[in-house]
Amino acid sequence: MRTRHALNLEIDRRIASLMERAILWFRPEGPIEGRDAFRLRFGIGVCALAVLLGTASCFADIVEGAQVAAIIIGCFVLVMAGHLLALRLGAPLARLFWTVMATLWAFLILHSLTTSLFEPTRPFWLVLLPLAAWAWSAPRAEDVAVPEGLRSTERGLLLALAAAGVIFAARQLGLTFGQANVTSDAAHIVDVALFIATVFGIVVLYDVSARGAAAELLRMRSLLHVCAWCKKIQDEGDWITLEDFAGRRTGSELTHGMCPSCGHEYFPGVLGERP
Repeated sequence: MRTRHALNLEIDRRIASLMERAILWFRPEGPIEGRDAFRLRFGIGVCALAVLLGTASCFADIVEGAQVAAIIIGCFVLVMAGHLLALRLGAPLARLFWTVMATLWAFLILHSLTTSLFEPTRPFWLVLLPLAAWAWSAPRAEDVAVPEGLRSTERGLLLALAAAGVIFAARQLGLTFGQANVTSDAAHIVDVALFIATVFGIVVLYDVSARGAAAELLRMRSLLHVCAWCKKIQDEGDWITLEDFAGRRTGSELTHGMCPSCGHEYFPGVLGERP
């Protein structure tokens, strides 16, 4: 048990180290913190995962003789690699994520239309759309007011349902590439293995990205920059009061009172003798 735990820790450490190197390469201009750091890690990981597993799937289709499917997957891999390049050039993270979702949506539709007969395992890949949307916008501990993660998950689910509708309508109209079905046991095993690896990879990327962002957030919050004169606190570049800082970070409101020391200093005799 200890050996397995140590192995898991080592794998986790190596993934986190690789992710930090990727962060430095994709954003060399300076550190990124909080939600942006989480999203950058997750976005890089998702695109890299798509390139790696897409390349493996493309190779498997070539071996099976599914040329049309291999071409579609190859184009998908190139577009996802292009998203990595866009990240390197400083493209906005939020906009880029939804272009990734749109690319995945189109790919899943096209890939389900390659064969002349319906293959029931392919629509299961549509679950990646709401899963990725949830992981992208899952709330952090301080996100107590706006259910952004739920809204994004709903959008992902709508994309998946829309893709299923498009696939069904296209097949009813005969709009397929007419390729012969790949029914070998090896092809189905590879497809299931890639699906499981993709789902597991997204969950792992979310976990690593969230913990990395949380660690950075804790480091930043352990050092508060306080003005020596007015006692305002620097938060995300703004100088704000303690009340605003508490409201921004925890969603709570402060009330005011007077401690006994200040009461005796400013209102001597009103509170009785100083203890």
